[in-house]
Amino acid sequence: MVLIIVCVLSVVASSMLLTTTTRYHTTYQSASWQEAIVGAEAGVDLAMTELRKRVVNGPSHSFQTAALAAKSGTGGAAPAYWTVTNPAGTAYPNYGHAFPASNQPYLLASHGGEGNTALQARVYVDVPGSDTLPTPTNFAVTTPGDNNAFISQFDNPNLRDPDGVDRSRWWYRIRSLGVAGVTGPPLPNLEKLDNRLRRFSFLTDWRTGDAVASPQVSRMVEVLVRPEMNFRNALMADKRIDLSNQDVLIDSYDSSKGYYDSATNHGTMGNIATNGQLINANHATVNGDALTNNGTTADGDKVTGQQSSNFYQELTPLTAGLLNPGWSAVTDGGTLQTDAAYTASTDATNPTLVRLDGINLPDGNHVINFTAPDTVTDGSPTYVKLYVQGDIKTTGSSYISVGANVNLIVYFTGNIDLQGNGFLNNSFLARNAVFNGVQPPVNADGTYPDRSINIATSQDFEGIIYAPNHDLSLALTAVPPGGTVGTPTVAPVTDPKTLTKIIGLQQKIAQDNADLINKQLVYANDLASYNQNSTNHGDSNKLQKDLADIARLQGKIASLQAQLNALTGTPPSSTTEDHARGYNGIYGGFISKTITVANKTHLHYDETLRTAGPVNHYEIVNWFEDNASHGTTGSSTAFWWAGAK
Repeated sequence: MVLIIVCVLSVVASSMLLTTTTRYHTTYQSASWQEAIVGAEAGVDLAMTELRKRVVNGPSHSFQTAALAAKSGTGGAAPAYWTVTNPAGTAYPNYGHAFPASNQPYLLASHGGEGNTALQARVYVDVPGSDTLPTPTNFAVTTPGDNNAFISQFDNPNLRDPDGVDRSRWWYRIRSLGVAGVTGPPLPNLEKLDNRLRRFSFLTDWRTGDAVASPQVSRMVEVLVRPEMNFRNALMADKRIDLSNQDVLIDSYDSSKGYYDSATNHGTMGNIATNGQLINANHATVNGDALTNNGTTADGDKVTGQQSSNFYQELTPLTAGLLNPGWSAVTDGGTLQTDAAYTASTDATNPTLVRLDGINLPDGNHVINFTAPDTVTDGSPTYVKLYVQGDIKTTGSSYISVGANVNLIVYFTGNIDLQGNGFLNNSFLARNAVFNGVQPPVNADGTYPDRSINIATSQDFEGIIYAPNHDLSLALTAVPPGGTVGTPTVAPVTDPKTLTKIIGLQQKIAQDNADLINKQLVYANDLASYNQNSTNHGDSNKLQKDLADIARLQGKIASLQAQLNALTGTPPSSTTEDHARGYNGIYGGFISKTITVANKTHLHYDETLRTAGPVNHYEIVNWFEDNASHGTTGSSTAFWWAGAK
């Protein structure tokens, strides 16, 4: 009997010991499983930090490889840096970067405890999208206001930075694999469902099939990251905003759909925002939101959108040290006080560089022209970067003219005062004329010198201004359709060679306009055919080609017209609704320290700036967790990227 009792007790004790031991190991396994997701999230934070470096320090400072780090003198061991190739030496797809370069999980941190004591991660960052015809399944970006239209990230230049080089405007996909060690014997616990959920790798890594040195568990986080642009609002001030109550209008329009029209192409995205605590709306008409940082909007009875007090947007200062290229190597052109002409480059990676001490155009019909080369006749984009180490000023009939297919980026250290005819952007696209205020040297007391920008021209102004250290004043009197504005008196052209060029350009413009009408008719016929048989993919491709042909001809006509204007000395007319979009006004987006809008100023925010212009920060918009990854077309796959180990 005693022997039987002892046996029974031994069985019970063994069972209890087995159960207790299993539960004990299960506790540690569960802790490691939870810690693996912490490692994966830490890897996401690591990638987001690299993306932030693109915004604050420039693209060359992000995703540094060991070779780049050695070249820049930062030193460090190779495993701590990123790589762009897999173990076989093949470049990762979609501009992929992996961390660390050793192709093994990286030790992020060590900690004490009875179980796992290491936090590890392996991270991969690439550009989701497709270089084929855009579809809703390739993670492409929707156009503003049209949820059914998609844009290929690879093909659309508007998703790139103004110089066409950096990829900071693109969306990114971050895949982070967190790895934690599993203590105890390499045995699963007694809960089958729990084992299926956690998928421990006791002998073999289930993701790669490789043997593991010790038991481990891995979990993956995948996120899609969207760039948020600086110019998400019509007006953005770091301090206060003051509006006049005399016929001030702020609204929006979509430049991709044509000119502003108060009846057919206008919107309610004319938001005004400040990091300060006061917006003095002063009963002005604001077709948009009014946003403050824990403050108030005074007299905002004509603000049609919401009035919120939880707004903040970081404004990264642009310092001379961050400018690329190094402008000291560019010939100094002094201060311009008379006519000048510069030819833009057709190479986005090698724009025409112009350095001046200042621009001071007195009244007298002086013109500074930025034009495309004569060889560019198809409307292809061209590029100029201008660095003004001082003030920019125009008065009377003098003005600065930018060709229709010229992308101009201006860096300036002083003040801007545009009066008279001021600044003519012949493309009528704000994103083609970017003004960046460079932070001035700090005063001895730690403050910055006062800097100002005054836009008070007699012509439309189309442009983007980013100047967080400048005070901005907008005072452009709105002129309704059919009204007149100040235009310079242009002397007749008498030079025979110039007259011959003018006649030739006029003939080309007439012929291209005729071709454009024919192309539009072809598109209309193809569209009708497509609507009758929407399953015919060949028709869809044909529509894409028709639209490309139309856009090419429109660009070519705009370029020829700009060349004609330059030869005749005639700026675009603002006496008709065709040019003035319904009103003589200000078009674009503006960021400054303070903003004042004077009487009768109409400001129309270009809604396309929400997906264009410099990036302010990156925002996570989708989050996937554990055991599934998504390919470039949205398909699911068991492993996290091709060629990874």
